[in-house]
Amino acid sequence: MEFEEFNNIVKDKLGIEVYPYQRFVGNEITKLLDKKRFIVVSMPTGSGKTLVELYIAYYLFKNVNNIVILEPTRLLCDQMYHRFWRRVFGQDVGMEYEGDCKSFEEGKKIVVSTPFTTSECLSSADLIIVDEVHHAFGDIRYQETLVDLEPKYLIGFTALLPSYKKYLIDHRLIQILGELEFLTYDFKALSKIDPTFKLPKAIADIFDSEFSKLEDTAYKALFKGSIKGNKETIKFLEITLYTYGKEAFCESYRRLIGKVEENPYFDMICESKDLSHKARALRDVLNAYKVEDFKPVLIFTSKKSTAYKFEKAISDLAKGKVKVLTGDSSRYERLKIVQSVRKGDIDVIISTLVGEEGIDIPEAKLLIMTDVPQSPLRFYQRLGRLIRGKESKNEENNVKYLVVTLTPKTPEYDNLEDALRNLYLEGVDVSYIIEKREDKGPVARIVDMINKQGGRTLVMEIEGGKRVK
Repeated sequence: MEFEEFNNIVKDKLGIEVYPYQRFVGNEITKLLDKKRFIVVSMPTGSGKTLVELYIAYYLFKNVNNIVILEPTRLLCDQMYHRFWRRVFGQDVGMEYEGDCKSFEEGKKIVVSTPFTTSECLSSADLIIVDEVHHAFGDIRYQETLVDLEPKYLIGFTALLPSYKKYLIDHRLIQILGELEFLTYDFKALSKIDPTFKLPKAIADIFDSEFSKLEDTAYKALFKGSIKGNKETIKFLEITLYTYGKEAFCESYRRLIGKVEENPYFDMICESKDLSHKARALRDVLNAYKVEDFKPVLIFTSKKSTAYKFEKAISDLAKGKVKVLTGDSSRYERLKIVQSVRKGDIDVIISTLVGEEGIDIPEAKLLIMTDVPQSPLRFYQRLGRLIRGKESKNEENNVKYLVVTLTPKTPEYDNLEDALRNLYLEGVDVSYIIEKREDKGPVARIVDMINKQGGRTLVMEIEGGKRVK
């Protein structure tokens, strides 16, 4: 009965229905609440775990005095409050993250906040729902906040909790709440629970980021040890050059002069007005995957300086409808960028790591990674910006496109395989990624490698054909 009432509210307020698999996960949690008060739920990125969070709050609403929804960033606070919590719970919900305690002082039943604003404004909480709970594991200050609030229930949600983090929980939380229970669901588990659930599809493609002659000369000087200086510094500069491009390299090189000898080739690269090898590859991608056909497009780079150079490099291909999202972007700027994408005023977002959790644009069709994070969590979060959104009756509209730019003849060319292997070792099934290449691409190679090492066989659909034009 409670679930049916909740589903009716969601249909009325959000215009969507709760999927059977979301109902299943919600019911699994509520059944545990009689004996477990500390639960962490892992659900795939893009599977709609927010609806499960809403259901848990609805289920316990009458039995607790207050509910705190903890988000790791201000941007997520804004998004979750405006798009979900306020619309479902109305006047019972407040939001705080600027250090102002107004919503707490007014006695709002539910408050969406950051952990550290909550620690300043609240002394106790009956129910804490922690979104992106992986941030709490191993973060002393975050866990101190949770301990101080002495919750009756603590339920965390994440797309992926890396295995090493499971051991980084404050023992005082166990003393307050009892043993921690993990509930883990991957895409295949959800499809078994709900036969109508379709695995997301992403067609993967790789573009080579070829060095220019000058860039190649500089790289070889670093790689072969021809440059004198601190070995760790030289290795860092080598990795920076092939992974992020000359802007990030020159920024680091100038900062580290003194630890490494000056080199005329480095100076020539930094003085050159030519595009970096990563920017050239990005233009190649957008000449093949036209912005007009694949908008909105998300582009990720780990370096702020590179992001702004990319903006200039592709402005003509995006007809000027491109914006950069970095940690320097204000809350207002971030919200405005996301809203502008939905209105069609912006077709391309270039983001640093701030967007790996903070961008929620289900309409995105094309994701370009100009570098590949080796953290399984960061890689999965980036991928999660793509494999989400409403299912369309038109099968072609359900397929998304992932393009990765890698520098050949450098260690970076193995980074995608490494990232996929690391995800697999964390229990994340990547079989929903579809290759559309004539040759055997990196996803297929990593599966072969895992199988040879005794791992279980992953089901993967490999489509023939040439690179999408």
